[in-house]
Amino acid sequence: MFKRIATALVTGAIGGALLLTGSAVATVAGAPPTLTVDSISPNPVVVGDQPVTVTFKVTSNGDKVTAKLLPELPFGTGRDRELVATRDGTSDTWTFQTVFTKADLLSTAGSPIEGFWDFLPTATATDGTTFSPGGHLFVINVARPTRILNFRTHPRTTVHGHKIFFSGLVQELLWYNNTWVPFSGETVKIVFKPFHGPVVVVGTTKTDAKGKFFTHVRARASGWYRAVVVDHDQFIGSASKNVFVKVFSLHKRY
Repeated sequence: MFKRIATALVTGAIGGALLLTGSAVATVAGAPPTLTVDSISPNPVVVGDQPVTVTFKVTSNGDKVTAKLLPELPFGTGRDRELVATRDGTSDTWTFQTVFTKADLLSTAGSPIEGFWDFLPTATATDGTTFSPGGHLFVINVARPTRILNFRTHPRTTVHGHKIFFSGLVQELLWYNNTWVPFSGETVKIVFKPFHGPVVVVGTTKTDAKGKFFTHVRARASGWYRAVVVDHDQFIGSASKNVFVKVFSLHKRY
């Protein structure tokens, strides 16, 4: 009798183990796939005259990985985009790419692309289960061309050590309506190129609320002056025309 009971217990234990094993396998088979976002490049995205390709890399053990690009309202606008990833061989690395162009900036649909966007990927397993880690923010900035107008230099002939006065207007281009507007608070550099020697920065100033700038430097030698706005952030730098100033000295002519 004791032998039959022992046999029954062993048989039950084996059956339970088999049931447990089957349950564990079922759990693994039905588990959602994994997915992590590795990189978004470039970020921020600066869109201007030239097309910009944005690359998203993720790691996932899923059978398929898709993604949506969604504007992060109210700080972003534009149309949603749906992307399909390509797998790097048999690895768990997946890559998405999309292109933003000047046409996106000039869209007449009233949906400019500038602002915050969500990259929202989703992995799908072979049995249909899905997983998404949530959105990952990236920023689209619109390239802002600049220009310098009405650059004036006074006087054109002076004496070494005397003041030379400069003025001008800096504007930036708004893509959505193709309008040039005053660029306030922008840094303007005055650069100088003598007959013999390298180009040097001799003065720095900022534009006022109307985009205008006024400054002066001391005359050094005869040469060419111009105003420059350098590239920074999404702004595209610009330069004024060159203006020649003749400088005399009581002891030496330059």
